[in-house]
Amino acid sequence: MINLYFKQAWQLLRENLLVSLLSIAGTALCISAVMLMVLIFQVRTAGYAPESNRGRMLFAGSTRAILKNENHMNASYMSEQVAREVYKSLPTPAAVTAFSGVNMPISLPHKRLYQYVPIRETDDTYWQVFNFSFLEGSAYTASDVAGALPKAVISDQFAATIFGDWHNAVGRTVVKGFVEFTIVGVVKRPSSAAGHTCADLWVPYTTNHEKMTVSTTADNIVGFFQVAILAHKASDFPAIRKEIAANVAAFNTHCVDWELKPNAIQSIYEKMRDPSGWKTSDEASWFNWLLEKISIALIVIVLPMLNMLGVTLTSFRKRRAEIGVRKAFGCSQGDIIKQVLYENLLITMIGGILGLLLSFGLLSICKSIFLRSDMLLDATMLFRPEAFLATFILVFLLNLLSAGIPAWRCSRIPIIQSLKNAD
Repeated sequence: MINLYFKQAWQLLRENLLVSLLSIAGTALCISAVMLMVLIFQVRTAGYAPESNRGRMLFAGSTRAILKNENHMNASYMSEQVAREVYKSLPTPAAVTAFSGVNMPISLPHKRLYQYVPIRETDDTYWQVFNFSFLEGSAYTASDVAGALPKAVISDQFAATIFGDWHNAVGRTVVKGFVEFTIVGVVKRPSSAAGHTCADLWVPYTTNHEKMTVSTTADNIVGFFQVAILAHKASDFPAIRKEIAANVAAFNTHCVDWELKPNAIQSIYEKMRDPSGWKTSDEASWFNWLLEKISIALIVIVLPMLNMLGVTLTSFRKRRAEIGVRKAFGCSQGDIIKQVLYENLLITMIGGILGLLLSFGLLSICKSIFLRSDMLLDATMLFRPEAFLATFILVFLLNLLSAGIPAWRCSRIPIIQSLKNAD
């Protein structure tokens, strides 16, 4: 019986080709527009290697040093001392890492290569917080960081660029700042969408003596470091923030002229709302942000649906005679509405597949508008079946509503009136 309904629905789609194409196009545009929003949101917030645990991570970046009793502020990243005493000493998190980024020329021993590459200077727990895919070798260790040993992890792409191939790169050396670093591991290069991990070379931050030097400026509060905190579970965030506040208060007791005042300690979702980290949770209200996004999504969905409603009403006016004939041969009101259900399911299935493909195409074409143009995207970052299914069901229900109401009204018209195709 179901097979028969689908055959009838397909035949009706072919007979009303223009209306069917308009309905499919409207459905495809609805789904593609919503999915485009979802895809952008996923790229910025969803977990994927090496930032697979984004959902249970907090980030501390920009910080402020406030001059006591004066209206003066020094804003920057934090010093290594602040990262160590305020954040790395936290008892609740699973792991805490401090790192900084820099672009520097890298060359080979006895060769003038001088290619500028993005570099991450990190501690050893960086490799616990972020799950890199090691193709060869392993990460540098805690003793390597403590001893400021010149060891490095390199990306497969950069290794292929300077060595011709990333295979057997372990054990070879590169030159950074006139110091030869021995490569101990090769990792798959992260996408630039992974903003805290994307680089071509990773080295212990202790090898950068300038960043490790205690500064007399602003009581050594500001510096070059960011912090990523990996919680056991997201529900630990309030407890971690309380511990940070307590550590900040303890740190400030040792400051002479300045006072540490960190900016927002953000989850990945809060970073999306406020990438700068300057707003407090009150200023960047979750409710207002969520309401704004839902409103945009509803407008994107409802406007095409209103147009489709007009098209459907016109279509059913022309089909009154057909409905009258079917009722004359014993077709019930429920059978007519059931037929409409299968017609719309077929339209939504075709439009859904086209809309999903269109959303991927639009993201590729318009990537420079919504994301960085050099950002590499893959299936693990983009496709979430649950997001597509939710959008599909919502559009199907709206499709059914836009067609079901006219169908229900037409099915109630007396047979004689329907056969005359009159009001």
